[in-house]
Amino acid sequence: LKVNDAGIIETGNWCSITPVRGVEKLAIGKTPEQVPKIASRVCGICPVAHNLAGTEAMEASIKCEIPKDAKMLRHIVQLGNRCHSIALHNILLLPDYYIPGTETKINPFTAEEPVRTVAKRIQ
Repeated sequence: LKVNDAGIIETGNWCSITPVRGVEKLAIGKTPEQVPKIASRVCGICPVAHNLAGTEAMEASIKCEIPKDAKMLRHIVQLGNRCHSIALHNILLLPDYYIPGTETKINPFTAEEPVRTVAKRIQ
């Protein structure tokens, strides 16, 4: 930040390493019904979070207040998506817990002994 003698910020720079996907640009000029659908395509694992982000952005743009029941329903849907995401990640990680060509199967909950066995093989 560059601040002048009066304490007013004149210039400022900000650097982010977050990759830009440009989904916001795709939403420009679209109808409010289309934006949540576009936003939900950002991620294949957590479309609910992105859909709700698009929905909340549209609601904020028109200063819309939603009922308490709708907030609760959204929360339940988000929890369901979280359960789905955890199960999906576990399925995708299963190959990492098995060493092909051996009888070694790593149990992630009791990994201490199998990890030592693998470490001894590597040495």
